[in-house]
Amino acid sequence: MEIELWVENEEFRKIRERKREVQKNFERIEELEETLEVLQMKMLLEKKRRLEKKIEEIKRYYEELIEFSERAKRDRELLKQMRKAISEENRKFRKELQARRNEDNCET
Repeated sequence: MEIELWVENEEFRKIRERKREVQKNFERIEELEETLEVLQMKMLLEKKRRLEKKIEEIKRYYEELIEFSERAKRDRELLKQMRKAISEENRKFRKELQARRNEDNCET
C-alpha cells in the first residue's frame, strides 16, 4: 500500500534541509567512530609499549637477581672453605699450645 503526501514547497524545503542535517550528523558520527578507533589503537599500542618496557625491566632485575644468587652461592662456598681452613689451623695451634703446656708442666 502506497501513501502519497502533498506538502507545500516551503515545507518540502525544510524536510530536505532536515534530511541533509541528519545525514551530516550520521557522517559526523562515522567520523567520530573512526577517530575513536584510531585513538583506541594508539592507546593500546602505547600500553603495549609500556608493558614491553616493563617486561624488559623485570627481565633485567631477574637476571641481576640470578647473578646475585650465583655470586652468593660462590661466596658461601668460599667462606665454608675459609672457615674449614681456619678451623684446621686453630686445631693445629691448640695441639701445639697443649704440647707446650705439657712440656712446661713436665719441666716444673
